[in-house]
Amino acid sequence: MDFELRRIQLCQLDLALEVKRICEKYEIKYFLIGGTLLGAVRHGGFIPWDDDLDIGMLRNDYDRFINIAKEELNKEYFLQTNQTDRHYGFGFAKIKINNTIFLEEITRKNNTHKGIFIDIFPFDNMPDNIKQQKWHSIKVRLYRHLLLIKCRYLSSDKNKKYKQIIMNIVSVPLLFITKKFLVRKLVREETRYNNKKTINKINLEGSYKYREHIAAKLLDNNLSTINFENISFYTPNSPELYLKNLYGDYLKLPPIDKRQNRHGIVKIDFGNYVIRNKNLKSSDYILEDSTKI
Repeated sequence: MDFELRRIQLCQLDLALEVKRICEKYEIKYFLIGGTLLGAVRHGGFIPWDDDLDIGMLRNDYDRFINIAKEELNKEYFLQTNQTDRHYGFGFAKIKINNTIFLEEITRKNNTHKGIFIDIFPFDNMPDNIKQQKWHSIKVRLYRHLLLIKCRYLSSDKNKKYKQIIMNIVSVPLLFITKKFLVRKLVREETRYNNKKTINKINLEGSYKYREHIAAKLLDNNLSTINFENISFYTPNSPELYLKNLYGDYLKLPPIDKRQNRHGIVKIDFGNYVIRNKNLKSSDYILEDSTKI
């Protein structure tokens, strides 16, 4: 395990603890998702080669958190949304550490806040009808891509340069469309079914397109808890159902050559930031080599 990657993870854990603090203070429901939940189940913490941390919230809780965090968030941190960062091109929030740098390949040419971060995703109602699901997915992905192009994000697919060419061409007519318009269209589409009772909830802003859904009943009432880096966090009930849907055989380790972080880090700078979690010792910076796990 690279020392620098482990330090990134511990910075992200600090950010997660700040989200946990705010959510518990204001009784906002949150839960670990994606690779973070997989890491909690399979490794007891971060996946050793992972470089991010993901938290989910139901849309109403997400909106409450965003409003409260604007005032409540520790001043060392920055709440990044479409409202707080005019160059930000996603429909979910990030919590970032001020005066640090986590430069990704896709953000090299735009002017967003570049700090070390974690992601906060809203979960919305997923239509039960298969045809509606397909059309819903297409429209959400369209607005997401247009928003990224508008905000000058680069293609993350290094093997298909034509994608970047297409993005550059599309960016010309987008000069006449405001970012505010695209954000409004995106959120309206993502929340289209929230006034109806549906079987599943879905994260439409994640990397798994339309696969990251979970039964609504598993997010009702009291959530389960799980240890992540020896700290208790909330998780959806029956997390194995969510993980199986997302990853298949989630307990099976990927081949060694696939154990890579996915953010395409170009530059990292920790500035003067010091890990705030007093339960972590200097020895916690060291984790076993992921190729031997």
